Amino acid sequence: MGRLMGWLMRRVTPLLVGTLLGLKAMAASSAIAASLAIAAPVTTREAAQGETTGGAMRGAVRLAARGAYIEIAADPRAAELVLMEREFCATVRRHGMRDGFLRYMAEDGILFRPGPVVAHEVLPQRPRTPAWLLWAAGFADVAASGDLGYTTGPSEFRPGGEADTTVGYGSFVTVWERDRDGAWRIAIDCGTGHDLSADEAAVLATAMRAQSGGRVPAAEAAVEAPAPPTAHDSRPANATRDPRPVEALLALDRAIGRASVAAESGTSADRNCRYLRNGASPAIGSVALREAMPGAEAASAPGSESVPQAGGVSSAFDLGYVYGGYAMGPGVQEERGSYLRIWKRSEEQWAVVLEVLCPHPPAP
Repeated sequence: MGRLMGWLMRRVTPLLVGTLLGLKAMAASSAIAASLAIAAPVTTREAAQGETTGGAMRGAVRLAARGAYIEIAADPRAAELVLMEREFCATVRRHGMRDGFLRYMAEDGILFRPGPVVAHEVLPQRPRTPAWLLWAAGFADVAASGDLGYTTGPSEFRPGGEADTTVGYGSFVTVWERDRDGAWRIAIDCGTGHDLSADEAAVLATAMRAQSGGRVPAAEAAVEAPAPPTAHDSRPANATRDPRPVEALLALDRAIGRASVAAESGTSADRNCRYLRNGASPAIGSVALREAMPGAEAASAPGSESVPQAGGVSSAFDLGYVYGGYAMGPGVQEERGSYLRIWKRSEEQWAVVLEVLCPHPPAP
């Protein structure tokens, strides 16, 4: 539950644990972890507002708050994922976090808790809780082949239910893959915790209006929630393809070496790469990251490292993702955690267009 995992609940406790379901990178906290009976770092669905600039972000969908509505840009494939997010959120509100997430997670879908775990192996063991979770996609992009995409946006978590005054905010990132039956399933979900910007709050307010039965544009009509995945459709539609493209992407990711691609002087990071970190709204570009998060350069300094674990690539070989572990330090800056990077290929050149760092709780 990425949306829940990433929220640091800064108003309540400085460090919360969470990560019930990796969707939409929801930040979580100790309070959340307790309500979900899951011990993991917090993460909340990301509130990226996503400028559709050229290069690696070409063809993506940007959502902009306008009054009580959300404007959806032209790409119908990305718009479909935005609708899936809306229905996903409604399903979680109807069936609860555990059961709602299980309906959308791929059979081998990953959550950070705090390290990568398979949701269908962990969530069924957790009790139902009254926790309340709201999120909305603020940005979406889909491969040309239509079999892989991702969404990101803001999230809000209330461990005791909708009326609970204990609130955590953050940002989520969800990677979606089509299964063999053509349904979208969540391949990985994670996020960060932070206070909301005015734009992020506007996106959530629109989502709340929609979830409460308010009028929304026809283009945003709800889509049907899928049934829980079954054994025969658990793998992505492109699971039988040549594994070499994935291996090639893992090699590219491994070459970054350091914990973050932010300070790369080469071409690994797109100039409009989105960086998600605990404590600050998503930053677009490494300069914005350093301005929003003093000390962020530690993640790309000598002595830091990242090690890829697994990933996936679209059948069009134009969009992919890699997740793994990172470490930085030593000394005051010492930190270990899990990361997710989304890569996009444009004009034969691969570049990182989104990076999330989810720190693990410090060792006792």
